[in-house]
Amino acid sequence: MEDKHSKPHAIMVPLPRQGHVIPFTHLAMKLASNGFTITFVNTQIIHHQITKSESNGSEGQEDIFAAARKSSLDIRYRTVSDGFPLAFNRSQNLHQYLEGLLHVFPAHVDELFGNLVQSDPSISCLIADTFHTWPATIANKYNLVHNSFWTETAFVLCISMSKISRVSKISMVQKYGYIDGNIDIDKNLIKITEIVRKTWKFLLKL
Repeated sequence: MEDKHSKPHAIMVPLPRQGHVIPFTHLAMKLASNGFTITFVNTQIIHHQITKSESNGSEGQEDIFAAARKSSLDIRYRTVSDGFPLAFNRSQNLHQYLEGLLHVFPAHVDELFGNLVQSDPSISCLIADTFHTWPATIANKYNLVHNSFWTETAFVLCISMSKISRVSKISMVQKYGYIDGNIDIDKNLIKITEIVRKTWKFLLKL
């Protein structure tokens, strides 16, 4: 019989938005179908919205992977606070909500990861939404392999990278007076984290 602890075990954390959670669920199902153990982490508000919708108005008890587990897929499900109560209107208080995701949510994730890793040493990998800014720090803290999952189209990623590349080249000219061909712009200056931070800063200005 296969040793369950020999299976790769990944924690997956999408951005708490529908357009990000759905691609993450698809990836979780695909990985679990190929022998992974998955611990899927949703925010409490997203879990509340999903279960309320699926139970036609009354909050249900099962999570979104209950049927998958009945098909023998090893997908575990946990929820974490985003730092706000369920009744907090995130759409009407978008600026405050985004600030919370940047500065409060990571602490809740850190606490959850500490508990998960301590209770299950088989966890070896973190798959987090590219729009999160904390994954590299937490992955290093708990000695996890970090994989960034971009849920948007490849076209959007190319546009984002192109914009950051131009900004990097302009900054290089301003600093050195020329573009140093010996510096690998793609590896040293164009970082996904910077794209994310610039995106958050833009959203916070809206």
